[in-house]
Amino acid sequence: MECYQYLRRCAHAGWFSLGMGLAVLISWILGRRECTSARTKCLLQEELVRNHTCMQNKTAMFRSAVASSTTLSTVVYAIGGGVVGLIAIVLIVGLALHLQERWHSASYKRLISSALMHQTRCHASVPEKRRNWKPLRWQAHIFSCSALRKICFLDLDMVNITGVGLTLYRSTMVLFLGTAVLCRIGNGVSAKFLTYIEKDWCQREFSSAEATSIWVELAEERALALMRLYIVISLLHLYHLYRQGARRDEFDRTHAEMSDYAFMAFGFPQTATQSSIVEYLKHSLRSLKVEDMHWRPDIIGVSIGYDFRDQSKLIEHLVEEHLIDVAARRSLSETSDSDESGSCHSSGSECSAILPASLEQQRATALELAGLAPESSDGVDHALEVLRSIPNSGAVIIVWKWPCEAVEILQRVQQCLHENKFEEKHSINLRPMPCEPPSIIWTNFATHLFEPIGSAFTLCGLRMKCFLIVRQRKMLAANALIVSAFVLMLVLYYLLYKLVYGKGQYPEQILTTIVTCCCAVGNILLNQLVWFASQQVGYRVKTHTDTFVLTWYAVVVLTNMCFNFFVICWTTGPVPQEPLAAIQFESALASRLVAFLRGSLISYAIWPLYYLFYWLKGFVQVLYLHLSQDRSGLTQTRCKWMAESAAEPPEWYMQYDYAGIVVLEATSFMCLFIFGFDSWRVFTWDVMWVCGMYFLNKYIYLGLSKETFYTSRNLDTSALEMMTLSLGILGGCVCHWGFRAGQPVMFILAVAIISLLYLWAFDRILSNPSHKGLGERVWYDDLPYEQLERMYSFNWFNVNPVHMMRILHGVDQREQRSGFHQQVVWQHGRGYLQPDLCFDYDGALRDPAESAEVESVEDISAASMLVDPPRNAGRLDLTMVDLATHLRMSNTSDASPPLPAPAVPPPPPTSTWSPSLESNLGIVNSI
Repeated sequence: MECYQYLRRCAHAGWFSLGMGLAVLISWILGRRECTSARTKCLLQEELVRNHTCMQNKTAMFRSAVASSTTLSTVVYAIGGGVVGLIAIVLIVGLALHLQERWHSASYKRLISSALMHQTRCHASVPEKRRNWKPLRWQAHIFSCSALRKICFLDLDMVNITGVGLTLYRSTMVLFLGTAVLCRIGNGVSAKFLTYIEKDWCQREFSSAEATSIWVELAEERALALMRLYIVISLLHLYHLYRQGARRDEFDRTHAEMSDYAFMAFGFPQTATQSSIVEYLKHSLRSLKVEDMHWRPDIIGVSIGYDFRDQSKLIEHLVEEHLIDVAARRSLSETSDSDESGSCHSSGSECSAILPASLEQQRATALELAGLAPESSDGVDHALEVLRSIPNSGAVIIVWKWPCEAVEILQRVQQCLHENKFEEKHSINLRPMPCEPPSIIWTNFATHLFEPIGSAFTLCGLRMKCFLIVRQRKMLAANALIVSAFVLMLVLYYLLYKLVYGKGQYPEQILTTIVTCCCAVGNILLNQLVWFASQQVGYRVKTHTDTFVLTWYAVVVLTNMCFNFFVICWTTGPVPQEPLAAIQFESALASRLVAFLRGSLISYAIWPLYYLFYWLKGFVQVLYLHLSQDRSGLTQTRCKWMAESAAEPPEWYMQYDYAGIVVLEATSFMCLFIFGFDSWRVFTWDVMWVCGMYFLNKYIYLGLSKETFYTSRNLDTSALEMMTLSLGILGGCVCHWGFRAGQPVMFILAVAIISLLYLWAFDRILSNPSHKGLGERVWYDDLPYEQLERMYSFNWFNVNPVHMMRILHGVDQREQRSGFHQQVVWQHGRGYLQPDLCFDYDGALRDPAESAEVESVEDISAASMLVDPPRNAGRLDLTMVDLATHLRMSNTSDASPPLPAPAVPPPPPTSTWSPSLESNLGIVNSI
């Protein structure tokens, strides 16, 4: 464990060293390509460069290229035109069918309306103003100009439902933008080279001494310019790292989150039940001394992670039937409320088609869809029998009434549990919760994933045993799958590149375009392969899956780019010895490399089209569902459910966006190793890409994606560590130009000193703990869990499908507590089905012009402060405090009085809570 913590702490140094090693490899490749053969061959190479640069054989070369590439270009354009035409025909036919059904079929119109309404409800809820957290909010329509205008000028700090993730990603985009602008301004074309161009190398011969002097001065100027950039960009990265930590701490201080009220416990046996675990915890915590803590060990409940891998289909269909029933009841209630007589507006058959189903009907339908027998041989309902037999995985989420995010609380509770073992033989270990409830992957709470099952195998004639747990084996298999597929792809690339670039220094443009497209398609395939492998590992927390995807995708794409870089450099012939000819040769090589590298990463630019095709695919499925409804025998309720599911937008993939920034920055710095105009123009393209994606991603996250709450704390930290790789490449580039300028010692020493200071400062900033301990109070320390639960549509119980199904079908008894809304299972995009929220969820769809009719938060706040003024109002976030006070004042869901806040004893010595949870408390990937 200590070794893992040390390696995790040194991750940024490892990435920096990897970047420096990559820079050394690039410099070695370029050095090995210098012409060292016979003098006649070197002179011939210089003459070829001069002829190509001065375009003396332009006509002959052009005619040869046109003659040889006409047939290939015709074939390529014919294939591309055929594909585009086929897509156009499909779109036209689909549009014609859509318009016809929409004009002549009322049921299709209702189906489309339901799908569009559900799609809008799935989007992130954005507050009207910074201080308005929930009551005045709106959800973006896809093709609404007003929504697009609002999103364009929206401050992402106010979008609370997405957590701190959007804010951190926005800041990283700004860092990349600043880096690209600095490199574009501070790395301009050399004045020496401009002077040399004015003398016109094509018209006169330079002496060896004059050419060498120009080359040395140019290299020295490049080295000094890059050294200045290296210092400034290093300081910019450190400031960015500090600001990210400050944003995370500020978000944590001003927002009450579910993770502040929960611990994860490990070590329970498979037979442990909900009641036995709660009784054990209450008995063990009797000895907990709370006199010196502003905290009481009141347990709300436990959410057990069940091992339901063998019954996942049945659980999935049970949840689906449950949500269909809830949606039907909601639709029936809305229809009844809209009709004064309380009857349906539609016909009797259509009204009866949306009537809710009983629990017995839900179980029977789920069994039928799962392909299981409806009843067992002894007559006991098979679904109930399965729910009763699902074992405990040993991992349990303990939910407390009061916030428990301080380190000292965890340590004292852990000490009590160590002194009192479960059933006197099972030791229970606690971990803090690193994420919010929607980020838990409950299907991976399988007991067999974490059991050290020994298996024998033979290696080199020796009989050996493997004691790795199943999850570790799955991780090794996923890594091996990615590596093997990637190596095979590199072999195919090499054969293709050898065929194209091995023919000469200047291959045909159509061939290089094909190679670039092949590489872009390869990166997309690697994307899908990494995603598939990440789903096979079995992570319990989505943030760990995202970090796995970020790391592997950035590594394989960057390795692919480096391989392309080396192959193109190696197959374009040796660099001339004459300095000015070498400059011209590298300029032509830089143009080719920059075009190839940016063309291969075109998937980052066209990625937003994925959401457009996803939207089109969803409504094509709705149209097909309508046309095949009668033939398939679907009920109206299920057809409506399937239409909503088809139109449901995808989640947003921030891990790929972070990987794009890492790869683009690293490949841009790689281009600086070679002299040429395009080596600087690449940063202009980076600036254009960042400016476009900065605004486009806000629209994608808020208008084209599903509402989520992924805080991305671990993901952002991993991205910050990986971005040191590009700084290592830039530092190696400074040393490279120092060698070419003839002053290697001075530049190597300068880079070494700056790098050591940077790595030391990075470690200090990253490991610096926040100051939120027991001695410093936060506003929500007086907010009980029952009231926090009504701020969000999810909690630690309704995100757990087996827990909810066992309660719903009577397997477990639910404690009757007022203010709880656990009777509806939560799913991404269907939060509007949750009852008892603080504010009406459908208010998000209200016309902004009607927002004046709603009582504002400021008015609610003014009235609330008179009734129950918060004790720390002088330093609190007004948004959440006003909301919490309003909750205490007006709890409309029950008649019980507000829960009293705990007494405030003298504060104990300050303990610290590190923002890097894994480093301080040893959270490993076993979570």
